[in-house]
Amino acid sequence: MTGTNFKPLSRPFILAVFFLSVLIIYIWTIRFPFVHDDKFFILGNLNISSFDLRSIFGEVVFRTKDSILNSYYRPVLEIIYRILFILFGPVAAGYHVFNFLLHFVNGLMLFVVLRNWLEPYYPSDTSISKHAAFWVSLFFLVHPIQTEAVACISGISNLVYVFFVLLCFYAYQKIKWTGILLISFFCGLMAKEQTAAVPFILFGADWIINKNSFLKVLKGKWQVWLGLSVVFVLYFLMRRYAGHSTNEFVFLLKPEELILRVASIPSTLLMYIKLVLWPTELHYYRSTDVLAPWLKPLLVLLTVKLGIVFIMVRLDPDRRRIAGFGLIWFLVVLLPVLNIVPLVNEYSYILSSEHFLYLPVVGFLLFIFVVFDAFISCAAVKIRVAILCSLAIICGILSFNQIWVWRDEVSLFERTVKYEPGFARGRHLLGVAYADRGEFDKALEQYSVAVDRMKYYDSVALDANAQLFYRRFAADIYFDAASAYLSMNNRMAALILAKKSLRCDPDNVKSLNLEGVIYGSMKQYKASKKYFERALKITPLDVNLKHNYERTMKFIQGEGK
Repeated sequence: MTGTNFKPLSRPFILAVFFLSVLIIYIWTIRFPFVHDDKFFILGNLNISSFDLRSIFGEVVFRTKDSILNSYYRPVLEIIYRILFILFGPVAAGYHVFNFLLHFVNGLMLFVVLRNWLEPYYPSDTSISKHAAFWVSLFFLVHPIQTEAVACISGISNLVYVFFVLLCFYAYQKIKWTGILLISFFCGLMAKEQTAAVPFILFGADWIINKNSFLKVLKGKWQVWLGLSVVFVLYFLMRRYAGHSTNEFVFLLKPEELILRVASIPSTLLMYIKLVLWPTELHYYRSTDVLAPWLKPLLVLLTVKLGIVFIMVRLDPDRRRIAGFGLIWFLVVLLPVLNIVPLVNEYSYILSSEHFLYLPVVGFLLFIFVVFDAFISCAAVKIRVAILCSLAIICGILSFNQIWVWRDEVSLFERTVKYEPGFARGRHLLGVAYADRGEFDKALEQYSVAVDRMKYYDSVALDANAQLFYRRFAADIYFDAASAYLSMNNRMAALILAKKSLRCDPDNVKSLNLEGVIYGSMKQYKASKKYFERALKITPLDVNLKHNYERTMKFIQGEGK
């Protein structure tokens, strides 16, 4: 791999470019509030100010008791949340600063890791390929696909796990750092499940990049592979001890449903590839419909695969090796989130979030860079650098525009609904955001669409657990719609919707309490008392319910006198 002279990059230059790139794009997020999941994991976390180890390592975090989303077991992430809460409390700006600084650190670590792996191929400074680590790391920092992980406070899970993954990679490159490697792997697993891909990338690096034979990799570092296996088993046992279970997914693990999810993988992969190459239409709650036709995406993916094979055979052996490693990196890290184990949004919609690409994008960027450098190697260095700089600036501009989606929940969910119009959860959340602004007419419009969608899901779902989930979801939507009408002083409409909520879910405490409040406002205290008593039987320690019940009893006693 030769070319015209290309000057080496100094450390201060690299630091300055990386830091300024991140700062210019993400500094504006310090003005953004907590949104959606941020509220649940931080503001709604009752243990956020406690460092009780039992609550950190011995419990699994769920969204709701009825959620069909995976439960979370991420103790390291919980520790970080609690440290940040001590430092910043309920002030969102501090969390945003931490996020983009950690993103910057990850970019630097990625540069070091890639340089150590790739530099042996480029012993001189005569080719732009010498700086593959710099360009891949720079695009990692400025690519628009990263905005969901960095601009969203709760996206910190991706930043943290990647920090530990990159530390694993760096430790693997050091002969005497096995202990740090194993500790980093354990911490990464405790931050996010995608860390499980680490051993495969390390093995691929030794096998493909370092040209070691399969058996030599196994024998030469058997202590590392044994240690990683022990750490993974320990993590699995701790996860099970904490109460993690997938029993709620039994209805999703049937063979026919597994086939549907596997058949949707080509569509999901094509979507991810498109987002890397053409990062427009980015939005929250991105989903894949497993009931969508699968043959066309499969044929398109096979065509893309043939194109990649055609490109690979035209590369020289060294470039082919690096490009192949990049593709393996991309696919291996994505594997845990390709929905073989379901990550369900609702009914046939399977979660395909953009933040899943935070680490996999590195592999694809490496592949793109190698191909780019190979096919325009005849061009002058200045031209190649100009093209790369232009692309980096375009990515930065797109990222800058995309972060503003996270400025509030209305903008966030308006964009979700724009690209996922049939997604009931997005409609519901947009309605809640409108209601918080006092735009009740807009909220009720979204609630109506959302509840109709949930009723449809209930009618077509074949499993009783799924039907129960959708009915409970519909009950929550009816409750929010009833609350909107109550805020508009339309008590009768609110009462009708509260009753619909209870027909969907007779044990919905919020709707029982709301109906009690409505009857109380109509001075029908005995009816009000009945609903408060039903709610208290379900949640006897609810302070708000107790207060409402005691107040109602005073009115009843006053009437008796």
